[in-house]
Amino acid sequence: MGRAIVSFLFHAFRVVLAAVSMLVVAFGLWVLVGTTTAIFGIQSPTLVLGSAIAIAVAAFSGGGYVSARYITARSLLHPTLAAIVLAVVYQSILTRGDIGIVAAVPIAAGVVAAGGAALARATGGPA
Repeated sequence: MGRAIVSFLFHAFRVVLAAVSMLVVAFGLWVLVGTTTAIFGIQSPTLVLGSAIAIAVAAFSGGGYVSARYITARSLLHPTLAAIVLAVVYQSILTRGDIGIVAAVPIAAGVVAAGGAALARATGGPA
């Protein structure tokens, strides 16, 4: 029984680390893109929406890659679960009521993170 609890906690910790890697990538890109567009004064609604989508995709796939390469040793499940949890938390904080097609965002986030993790698996083992 004790081993199962320790194993569960260790896997939960790995999921948290995968989520943190996604958040670090997202924050770095957000600062870079935000300051660059602010400096040049090109912040239009279309550019902001496009940048937000690109940053989300890069964060989930990059975090999945980093997770499968360095944190979870070739695992697809940990980064996928981390991306889904992050997307659900984000939606629960920022949306209310019937959100329509936006409800598919956690699934899309999981698929993108799994793609990043699969790329990490295809390019080799842990460094």
